[in-house]
Amino acid sequence: MAKDSEPLNITLNIQGSRLRLAIPRNDEALYRQAADRLNYRIMRYRESYPNVAQLPLGGHLLLAAVDSAYYLVQERKHADRAPINDRLHKLNAELEAFLQRY
Repeated sequence: MAKDSEPLNITLNIQGSRLRLAIPRNDEALYRQAADRLNYRIMRYRESYPNVAQLPLGGHLLLAAVDSAYYLVQERKHADRAPINDRLHKLNAELEAFLQRY
């Protein structure tokens, strides 16, 4: 088995909790960036909602998860439309050019 295809065991620190994962070796930087981004979002929600009594257990983590999921859905929605819009603009330009000739 090639070294690049062997899983890599890493430990991520999410707000003081250690999370051990076996991941594809080439994805290590992405997982570490994801953990950093999650920690940042949790910290941001802890600052915005300091009274934990107003939140369910793990509320800051839940808020960060919803925030991340919302961002992902929004990005996918935008990404799904971009190729279609580009193609429609190109086809529209071709149609306009054709109509001008005739």
